[in-house]
Amino acid sequence: MQGYDLFNEPFPGHRYTRCLTQLGCRASDARLSAVQQKTVDAIRSVDKATTVWYEPMQFFNIGVGTNVRLTGSNLGLSFHDYCTSQATLHSYVGCTAPDNRVFTNAEKHSRQTGSGLMLTEFGAITTPAVITSQMDLAARNRVGVQWWAYT
Repeated sequence: MQGYDLFNEPFPGHRYTRCLTQLGCRASDARLSAVQQKTVDAIRSVDKATTVWYEPMQFFNIGVGTNVRLTGSNLGLSFHDYCTSQATLHSYVGCTAPDNRVFTNAEKHSRQTGSGLMLTEFGAITTPAVITSQMDLAARNRVGVQWWAYT
């Protein structure tokens, strides 16, 4: 599949703790939306057809909502899924709820914006139980995946 991926794991800056709520970070999301929209517009001036994948703030990866909004055609939300205990314990214990929130937030965003969805990064932790659980969750939600090979 071809596509443009605009920005990998944007971070809201030094006031990031304000963004660690289910509502996300409206001010940072507005700035991120503006930057990504400018890029989408530039791409569309020369390429009307190829999918443009944009990302929410990095905290989306752990279940925080997004207020990123772009306009245009053939757009997709590129999102990641990394439960905190995956990195610290190399286990899926405690990840069911936050991972479900990631997919719930992605589906909500897709319904609101019409954007496609793709889980474009997971796999930094290669423990089989973690990978199997994430693949099963993506399949249940009918979301395409791309493996990220960190190691």
